[in-house]
Amino acid sequence: MSKESREVVAEAQLHEKIASGLEKLYLLAKAGYGPGGGTVLLEQKYGDPMLSRDGVTNVRRLYLEDPTENMAVRSAIQASSKSNKSVGDGTTAVTLLAYLLYIEARKLVAAGYNRLQVAQSLREDSWVVVEQVEKLSAPFTKDMLTSIAKTSTGDEALAG
Repeated sequence: MSKESREVVAEAQLHEKIASGLEKLYLLAKAGYGPGGGTVLLEQKYGDPMLSRDGVTNVRRLYLEDPTENMAVRSAIQASSKSNKSVGDGTTAVTLLAYLLYIEARKLVAAGYNRLQVAQSLREDSWVVVEQVEKLSAPFTKDMLTSIAKTSTGDEALAG
């Protein structure tokens, strides 16, 4: 049995650490979000620093010193990876939404709402969002793919 001690975090401090970790992830994801997103400089454990404009790369390489904050980050990244596996994109958007939903849910709980009811409402309301996205979706064309590739690579020759 390991003699390594584990940190015990009280509930109020736990929520602060989760919020802090998710905010750091949010800021990183936001920095490289969308076609107008900027370049992020990432430190690597081994080797030279890396420049990246890819949201997936950015968020997956974030590791935080605080173990509780890092667990929150890893959980959010796991959720965004599921989006990427099922639809091939949306990692950064899911990361941003996860943070914003968590912050808004915390506000509701702080205002006296029952946390289980807040969680149930989020699950139920997610279907409304899915329905709206389906209504707004358009058939995917080769021109759209070329445009996305051009934006991603910054090179028309590679995109075509």
